[in-house]
Amino acid sequence: MEHKAQVYFTDFRTRIGVSQCAKLQKLIRAAGIGDIDFKGKFTAVKMHFGELGNCAYIRPNYVHAVVDVIRKLGGIPFLTDCNTLYPGSRSNAVDHLRCAEIMTIQVLKRLIPIVWHGRFRFYRRYGN
Repeated sequence: MEHKAQVYFTDFRTRIGVSQCAKLQKLIRAAGIGDIDFKGKFTAVKMHFGELGNCAYIRPNYVHAVVDVIRKLGGIPFLTDCNTLYPGSRSNAVDHLRCAEIMTIQVLKRLIPIVWHGRFRFYRRYGN
C-alpha cells in the first residue's frame, strides 16, 4: 500500500498582530517538527543564500524563524549551502562566502559551513 505524504500549505495573509514568521513557526509545528529529537544535536538547515542580482531565495527572516524553533527544541542549528556548477557568485567557496555575507549573514549571524568538493568548511563572521 502506497503512503501518501501529508502536505502543509500557507498563504501570505495574516491577521493584525501576527507576522508571517509566526505563521511559519505555527505551520512547522503543525507539520510535526516537535516530534523530532533535536536535543543536543547539530542540525543542518539547508538553504540558498541568494546570488548577487537575484531575488529568488528564501528571505533570512523566514530561516531565522525555523532556526529559533529548532533551538527551542534543544537543537544546535547551523546554515549550509552548496556551491553551484555554473559560473556565478556561488561557484567557489570564497565568492560564495562573500555573496552570503551580502545576502544573508548580515541578518542571521550564524555559523555557516560551505560544502566544497565534498568537504565541509566552517566559517564564522567575526565580531558576532
